[in-house]
Amino acid sequence: MAVVKKLNKADKIKLLANVKRKGDLRRALAYSPSYNILAIDPATNCGWAMSKDDFGCWNFKQKIGTSQGFKWLQFEEKLKQFIEANDIKVMATELPAIRGNAVAVIHHSKLNGIMEKVCAEKGLEYISFPATEIKKFATGKGTAKKEDMIAMAKELLDYPGENDNEADALWILTIAKHNLINNLK
Repeated sequence: MAVVKKLNKADKIKLLANVKRKGDLRRALAYSPSYNILAIDPATNCGWAMSKDDFGCWNFKQKIGTSQGFKWLQFEEKLKQFIEANDIKVMATELPAIRGNAVAVIHHSKLNGIMEKVCAEKGLEYISFPATEIKKFATGKGTAKKEDMIAMAKELLDYPGENDNEADALWILTIAKHNLINNLK
């Protein structure tokens, strides 16, 4: 006869949270809205995802001697072209971190500003999530590392690659769907 271990309160809470997260994930993955959602992981190597099978990475690395302003113009133009070509109605992204490398935070913030501007001009819905919320949704832990995000994308989203920007974009898309489902209730 098997011995059944009684769970303490902390273990029960953790187990229930995991069950809820997996249920939320299943519903988000099954959700297929009648409109296209574009998820962006903003960076110089900018991950994007429209569906579980339609994702990639745009590289905005500038040649030496090229102004940063050129990067912002390239990003805005690429975004506008992609939105028009794919009839995007909702854009989802990650919020800039509050702390960390100041240059990276400023860079991320500028990309987010461009996304907000483009969404306002085109009449698109714009939603954003803190990195900790995305990580917690993906892994159950708000402090997950890049490797954890990739591993969970492989396990739960059938992600075939190794690119953390693409994996993050897939998770942003998934949490955006989860958020949209909850707003329909």
